[in-house]
Amino acid sequence: MRKTVIGIIAGVVAGVVIGTTLVGPRLVLNPTPAPNAKQPPAAPAKEPVTAALPLAGTQLAGLAATRWRLAAAYNRSLPQVGELADRVETVLWRISGGGFELKAYPPGKLAPTDRILDAVAAGTVDAAFITPEALAARNTALQLFAGAPFGPSARARLAWTYFGGGRELANRMFNKLGVQALPCGALAPEAGGWFRAQVRTVEDLGGLRIRMGGLGARVMEKLGAIPKNLKAEDIFVALENGELDAVSFSMPAVDAQLKLNDMARFYYFPGWQRPATLFHLVINLDRWRALSAVRKAQLETVCGDAVRDALASSEAVQFAALKDLTAKGVVISRWPTEVMAALKAAWREVVSEENAQNPDFREVWEALTAFERDFDIWRELATY
Repeated sequence: MRKTVIGIIAGVVAGVVIGTTLVGPRLVLNPTPAPNAKQPPAAPAKEPVTAALPLAGTQLAGLAATRWRLAAAYNRSLPQVGELADRVETVLWRISGGGFELKAYPPGKLAPTDRILDAVAAGTVDAAFITPEALAARNTALQLFAGAPFGPSARARLAWTYFGGGRELANRMFNKLGVQALPCGALAPEAGGWFRAQVRTVEDLGGLRIRMGGLGARVMEKLGAIPKNLKAEDIFVALENGELDAVSFSMPAVDAQLKLNDMARFYYFPGWQRPATLFHLVINLDRWRALSAVRKAQLETVCGDAVRDALASSEAVQFAALKDLTAKGVVISRWPTEVMAALKAAWREVVSEENAQNPDFREVWEALTAFERDFDIWRELATY
């Protein structure tokens, strides 16, 4: 299965065959999910405080209530990604019996999105829900805690984060900035991107205006592309105005709900720029240290649950989204071998530059790749 070449027979759907690869007809058949297919549940509404205090009379009843404000980096309307902060708010409220409120506010409400970390560190905001990629301006090494081009899978990343020293290394760097970070959500691999024209050679990337951010954008620049880091709400307008030739955004289920297929037809895989995404709850360091052991355990438990729920639910819905996109005429292909090789080579250049310029980046990269090398031996032995 790992070596299966994915392509698409689009004779029924789009009327073309892409190169020599064939995307299985299984994507064309049954384009909608089966009637009993389970969909990710939306976060339920919080109960009133009076209905949420089953712990009165126990040892927890003596804890002072904690009321925090949470700055979310993603709009609630953004499928899957935008729901994560609300779910954390709701589940924390429930397991604490209403004693711990982490009220989520939309982007820009509590602090400008590009100053979220400053606001949390200063204590004007208690916490923020982000991917460390958003903090690259403070330290490029922080991006590696969220995901990295050609980096480890979610399975390997979580193993490194929780039991390979990744979490401790992250907080050594985050603590210097005045915050504590908890892994608090994970997502399936992204797609490689939407393109208005086919990508057959490396030369096709030259001059290509693509929506892409983070370390992936650095890689694209090496190959002559022109990356633009646009917000989700600005992408469609940029496509309509002819300001973009391609878009790299998220997973198929998210991309489909944003209707990116209305503006671009060619959809490439894999998402080399983000094989896994790890979100973090970033907390003012003084407030974190002042929390009781019980409150810390509640936060860590809820965030661990958020990792499980978000990763499992995001993996579960991608195939149905791909079938639906195929039925709408989207051409799904794997990157040409030549292009993937060039992207990997460009990524190695970016890593070399960052390692030379930023000791923190080098430290994180060496720790991550050393763990991944050992993990890959285990993975090969354990995989049939």
